[in-house]
Amino acid sequence: MPGPKFNDSSWDPSWMSLWGWVYLTAWTTSDNELRNAITTTYVEALEVVNKLGPQTGEMERLLQDWKEILGDLDRAITYREAEFVLEDLQYILKEATGQYESDRLLIAAAKKPPKAKKSPAAANPSDEADDISDDLAFAEAYLGFSKATARKPPAKVKSVHKPYVAPTPEEIWNHLQRGMADACDNGIKFGEHAVDQQSVLRELTLAPGDGPVWQYRSGPENSHVRVMKTAMNQFWTNGLTHREVRDAQNFMVYRRIGEKNKFVYVSGKRHPDEFLG
Repeated sequence: MPGPKFNDSSWDPSWMSLWGWVYLTAWTTSDNELRNAITTTYVEALEVVNKLGPQTGEMERLLQDWKEILGDLDRAITYREAEFVLEDLQYILKEATGQYESDRLLIAAAKKPPKAKKSPAAANPSDEADDISDDLAFAEAYLGFSKATARKPPAKVKSVHKPYVAPTPEEIWNHLQRGMADACDNGIKFGEHAVDQQSVLRELTLAPGDGPVWQYRSGPENSHVRVMKTAMNQFWTNGLTHREVRDAQNFMVYRRIGEKNKFVYVSGKRHPDEFLG
């Protein structure tokens, strides 16, 4: 069946005997439970995501991200990434289930007949007077006006609007770079793991002193943005970790300059709002 597979050699415990380790039965049980959890959660997440109807706005983008992540897991999973894969699947299952339930309730509510309105004859004639009285009392207590003033509030002071001045291309790029820097500084370690895919590493153009590369998400939402860190550098990437996007050369890689809110282009396509002046 499609989905994660566990035929990667990293799942074979026999290599431990080369170093004098004894692979305990409890470890085998734990590995089996991990594989089962990944498979079960993948099937459940895929089922719920496929149940979701057309979405709009932000949810449309998130749904596309979930489908791409699930599609990318139709492969062999290595032992060391298994726990991170399970975290991703559990997150997608939780969010997709919540959205499915929200959609279901909206559909159900739309089918209910509207509440019947009271006929004018059945209405209490004093209701309107009571409403006005309550409004005046509130105005008097909250605004400090007299009852007479409350009936005729002071004229509003008209604000003078400054003419709109569109931000310059440089200001737009500076704003975007601050967001990229925030992602590097305040991103969460959701799904953090080492990067060993050569197809990803070669796009970072690493220096000899960079050393191992670690990546994590910029936030709990599902997006293509990943922050990658080495001993020397931070990289803001978008789409680099998705094979289809990478193969189509639609990804972006920018390296942060020290701890500044400044980034330099590394590889892939340039950000459409990058200021090159």
